[in-house]
Amino acid sequence: MRDAVLMIMYGKQVGGAELQFIELANFLAERHSVRLLSLGGDGSIRGANLATNVELEVYTYRGKFSSVPALLRAWLANCRYPARAIVTTSFIGNVLGYLLGCYRSARTVSLQTVSKCMRRPRIDRFILKRFHTLVAGAEDIKTYLVAHLGNRDRIEVVHNWVDFSKRGHLPEPGEIKAKMNLQNKLVIGCIGRLHPQKGQIYLIEAFAQIASEFPGSILLLVGGGDERAALEQRVDQLGLREHVLFVGEVTGAGYNEMFAAIDIYVQPSLFEGLPRTLLDAMYYGKPVIASDINGNSEAVVSGKTGILVPSASVAELADAIKMLGHDVKYREELGRAALLSVRERFEMRKQLLRIENLMFEPSIHA
Repeated sequence: MRDAVLMIMYGKQVGGAELQFIELANFLAERHSVRLLSLGGDGSIRGANLATNVELEVYTYRGKFSSVPALLRAWLANCRYPARAIVTTSFIGNVLGYLLGCYRSARTVSLQTVSKCMRRPRIDRFILKRFHTLVAGAEDIKTYLVAHLGNRDRIEVVHNWVDFSKRGHLPEPGEIKAKMNLQNKLVIGCIGRLHPQKGQIYLIEAFAQIASEFPGSILLLVGGGDERAALEQRVDQLGLREHVLFVGEVTGAGYNEMFAAIDIYVQPSLFEGLPRTLLDAMYYGKPVIASDINGNSEAVVSGKTGILVPSASVAELADAIKMLGHDVKYREELGRAALLSVRERFEMRKQLLRIENLMFEPSIHA
């Protein structure tokens, strides 16, 4: 018998949490009837390869005032949906999931992807305390939830994952560097939304400190976001325009090409869950430098599978880049170790099975 599952996400923007949620929907649709609600828009759905048997409903709105009638429509359209489980992510997804689940027997499960509540912590606390199960994407997120909610019950850690089966092989780096006119250049790269959370400003400042020592170096920033104008302005102030390349958002084959071009991958975030781009970089055997925060430190063993540096420390980030820039052999060692580690710990279907068990058989742990 196919169980009905209602899944609710904030779908206006594209990020790792949104892509993971879609992967979970596709996985559950193999054995269950899945209806996916995308609140705010369909930005994360477009080009995401949503399975055709996932029933999709999109509720588009702009701003907090127009969100009220849209959420009311979503509630009215789904209050009679016979879901056995309601699975949510994001603050607004949790709110609607709670409202839909509070008068029915469906199990409510929320996927928690960051160790910080960005909006309305009191409401967030009230709602999450009433969910049957919270799935934390990293141990640090569980620690935050315990402090946030004052409760250790119903919190399970299921690491964020990567669908390695779809990653394929990287193109030959020399060909991609030639295509991008980056031949014989040391490429330091970062892939992610241009947002204060992601810490690209600290990477730019650190790059400014090492650029003269590596005159052929390039800083490759991949991703879109509201922070781009401010970051470009700072690049111009530092006189780095010829050494910093803003690529914008990339998908598909272009995503792999960016990793092929990168020699050292940097994840300078201020806070995270467990960033998929970091896991991707490790899977592709890239030497990684990451800020020593929550999810990053769960993926990287400093000195063995990458380098961890204090968050927002420009000087120590610059020193780490400088060290790897001069030591090709160490970069290769870190890259090989990163690949072995991430394959063992973050395979997708293993993690998705654990979430499914928590949804339908909470006493069973895969």
